Amino acid sequence: MRRRGGGALVIGALMLAAGSADAKCVPSTFKDGWLQEQERLGGDTMDRHVGRTATELAARLAKEPASKASSSFPDRHTARQVISAALRPDEDAYDSWAAGAKAGERAEVRMAFEQPIGVWVERGNASAVPAHGITVVLEAMGKGACRLVTAFPTK
Repeated sequence: MRRRGGGALVIGALMLAAGSADAKCVPSTFKDGWLQEQERLGGDTMDRHVGRTATELAARLAKEPASKASSSFPDRHTARQVISAALRPDEDAYDSWAAGAKAGERAEVRMAFEQPIGVWVERGNASAVPAHGITVVLEAMGKGACRLVTAFPTK
């Protein structure tokens, strides 16, 4: 996978949960259980955006009239890999931001990839199309810690 665009902090907040006083916003290593840990902290990436079929994504759109599209990573490994790719290039900047962010502030990180990273279904089109981008939403928890609110593939 090659990066096509750089990660961009969209003003808000950003922090991934860490358990120590020297909390980092972005972990040095995205271990296998990292996404599950983020779900326990209230994130919804695994629940809503991992391993979903085009049929499931279309059904979600039918239940959520305000949503214009729905998307999914093919599996947990891919999700963790592309989230890491989006956050790691600027991890020091996110850590600095986290150190001064107020609890509840959010940040959006977006990145584009040359290869598809998932699928995307738009309202009115039941067919899934390849998704080449990612949006990652992080939320400050205070004291330099943060959590992953959500991450999802984009067109």
